[in-house]
Amino acid sequence: MITHPLLERVRVRSHAITNGAGLFSYLSGLRELEIDTAGISVFQQFFYYCRSLTTIPALDTSGGVTFTNMFHGCSSLQTIPPLDTSRGVDFSGMFAWLRDYGGKLCQMPLLDTSNGVSFSQMFMGCSLRSIPALDLRRLREGIAFSYSHALAFIDVRGLGEGLDPNSTSQLLVGLEGTGLGAAALNAFYANLAPVNNRGTILLSNTPGVLEAGHQPQLASSKGWTLIY
Repeated sequence: MITHPLLERVRVRSHAITNGAGLFSYLSGLRELEIDTAGISVFQQFFYYCRSLTTIPALDTSGGVTFTNMFHGCSSLQTIPPLDTSRGVDFSGMFAWLRDYGGKLCQMPLLDTSNGVSFSQMFMGCSLRSIPALDLRRLREGIAFSYSHALAFIDVRGLGEGLDPNSTSQLLVGLEGTGLGAAALNAFYANLAPVNNRGTILLSNTPGVLEAGHQPQLASSKGWTLIY
C-alpha cells in the first residue's frame, strides 16, 4: 500500500505483486499511474477514494478474483478501460459511491460476471446512467443499485437463479432512490428468475412506481415482494 495522499504520479515497476489490496487507496491527489498488473488476483480497494483520477491506463485483470470496492469513491473518474473479469468471484461495492462531482458521468465497461457470487452494494450511490449486461446467475446474496439517482436503465440476466434450494436464504435487491422509470422497471422485472417468495425489491423514491405503465405483477408473479 502506498501511503502518501498528495502523490500525483506513481510508477510501480515490480512484477511480483499478486495481492493489490488497497495499493492506491486514499491517494486523493493521484492523477497518473503506470503499473504492470499481470498476476494480480486481488484488486480489493485498488483505487479506493482516488478522488483526482479522471482516467486509468489499460490494466491486465485476467487473474483477478476479487474486485471488492475497486473504484469505490472515485469522484472524478470519467472512463474505465475494458477489464477482463472472467475469473471474478467478488464484485461487492466495485462501483459504489463513484459519484459525479466533476460534471461528467463515468462510463462503465462491459464486464464478464459469469463466475460472480458476491455483488452486494456493487452500484450503491454511483452516478452511472445505465448498467450494461450483467450475468447474475450465481448471485446468492443481494445487490444494491440504491441511491444511484442518474440510473435510468439496468440490464441483468439470471437474478434469482443462484438461490440455494436447500437453504432459506433471501435475496434483497435495492432499487430505492434510483432514476428508473416504469419502462426500465418492467424490463428489469421481466429478466428476473422465479424465487418462490424468497426475494425482495426495495423501491422507495423510485419514480417509475408512480407511473401508469408500471407493472409490478411482472415481478410478484415470480415470487418477488416489492416494497415501495
